[in-house]
Amino acid sequence: MTSIKNKLIAGTAAAFVATGAIAGTATAATAAPQSDGVQVQEAAQKEHKFQYISQVQGQDTQYYDCAQASMLMAILQNGGDLPSKYSDSDQSAAMSQLRAEAGGGTGNIQSSAIPGVLSNHGVKGTEYVNGNASKVIDQIKDGKQAIILTQTGVISGEDANPGYGHFVYVSDYNKDKGTFTVNDPLQKSKKSYQATKANMDAIINNPAQGNTPWAYAV
Repeated sequence: MTSIKNKLIAGTAAAFVATGAIAGTATAATAAPQSDGVQVQEAAQKEHKFQYISQVQGQDTQYYDCAQASMLMAILQNGGDLPSKYSDSDQSAAMSQLRAEAGGGTGNIQSSAIPGVLSNHGVKGTEYVNGNASKVIDQIKDGKQAIILTQTGVISGEDANPGYGHFVYVSDYNKDKGTFTVNDPLQKSKKSYQATKANMDAIINNPAQGNTPWAYAV
């Protein structure tokens, strides 16, 4: 890992639960009457299939974009309104659009901004914080998906130094195997992996120093 990568990934440590100005930057959009153009866009959007999304796609803020990659996956899987620049082959521009909506500048996106951004794209959910964060596991078992705040190093195979705040997206639960599909935007393999209940407990209950256990079920 190069020194520049070390510098970039260090910034993710501030992806902590917070309230205040950041949360206010993402407000619900007012619904507008549908035009023919909007209907065409919606029809085209239905053609997009869910896929794992890596945050490392060459954009300047790629090592800060775990929240944006996770939100994109949530929007994609739950039939939300994808950013206008979303592409099946390259999501860097779409992540930059979500960054602008969240008001993160070139730095970190806080968890308090995520519900508002998702709501603007037609995806709503329930927030679980502190001791309640583990309750999201039952929600996933019941068919929900979730964005979870963890820390780098808890999940192996990441393109990052350990110990920094990091968002991942859990897209599915396999009842037969008892495993959860975790989409870690920093995976070197650029693939999802199957996590056990014990793995999930570790992901949820080991936030980075100064962070708080946090999850958002959609």
